[in-house]
Amino acid sequence: METNFNFFNSLIVSGCIQGILFAVVVLVNKKYKSRSNYFLAQVILYLSLSNLYFWGYDTKLSESSYNYNFLYFPWYLLILPCFYNFIIYYLNYKPTTLNKYLFYPFFLGSLVNISTVLMIYFGGFNFNLEYIHNIEEFTSIAFTIFVIYKTFYLILKYEKTNLPKKHKIVIKKTTWLKQLLIFAVVFCFLELYHWSFKL
Repeated sequence: METNFNFFNSLIVSGCIQGILFAVVVLVNKKYKSRSNYFLAQVILYLSLSNLYFWGYDTKLSESSYNYNFLYFPWYLLILPCFYNFIIYYLNYKPTTLNKYLFYPFFLGSLVNISTVLMIYFGGFNFNLEYIHNIEEFTSIAFTIFVIYKTFYLILKYEKTNLPKKHKIVIKKTTWLKQLLIFAVVFCFLELYHWSFKL
């Protein structure tokens, strides 16, 4: 089997490993113990795990393992829910039921994938995994846009309430958050553009 290792995917895997180590250190170290740090570390952890899985496809290592699909979990569906929860605690909002509901798509996506893989390998069903993943990818983009909208709403609400009192502090706390979300919006449109070629 011919693999596809290059400088770019070597950088990706090194970043994934560093991200996982960083997240573990923050999660287990009492020095960084806070609700906002807890969710921010999880954002980095799930981003790293998601990239690590797709790194296997990019390098073609996935082709060497018959059971590679068993390793798939939609970690990317946890990234924005954790970021949303980070915003809640970082900007001192009170948690709501939405905080919990945002995690449901991950469990649903995992259940669908596990059931599909089991039916293919052990039940003899003839499902197209790529088709299933394409549907999941499209619905995840819609979910991502929804979470980004809700997160933007929280940030703008925080600014509207606190800007007159603490202008410099508020700008410092929210500017980088909005920049990250704008990047996420651009990424979603690129994903939609990429997905349109699969139709």
